[in-house]
Amino acid sequence: MALLRWILALPLIVGAVLFALAHPTPVPVTWNPFEPAIDLPLYFVALSFFGVGFILGAFISWLGMGKVRKERRQQRKQIKKLEKDIHAANEKMMETLSKHGTRTSLPNTDQDSDEAA
Repeated sequence: MALLRWILALPLIVGAVLFALAHPTPVPVTWNPFEPAIDLPLYFVALSFFGVGFILGAFISWLGMGKVRKERRQQRKQIKKLEKDIHAANEKMMETLSKHGTRTSLPNTDQDSDEAA
């Protein structure tokens, strides 16, 4: 996955550097009509707007994924509850079997033991 990111990002980085080298001419930038203009290189102005657009797009995408994150949190809580229920049922079954004198072993359903294996 990291290689794919670099394959996609490298042409953008090279393009940005080439753009910066080709457009070093200062341009006047005015944010406030009552203040004098600031001379900034054209590449700085253009790349700054691209960067701000990227950050805004990432933020809007993050906001859009809020529902998915909420569902994942709910699913994790439900999984923990179901695992507790399974563990309690296994304990109850083992207790019932031990009362009747039957000895048996049940598979371990704990997630920690599965990850260790």
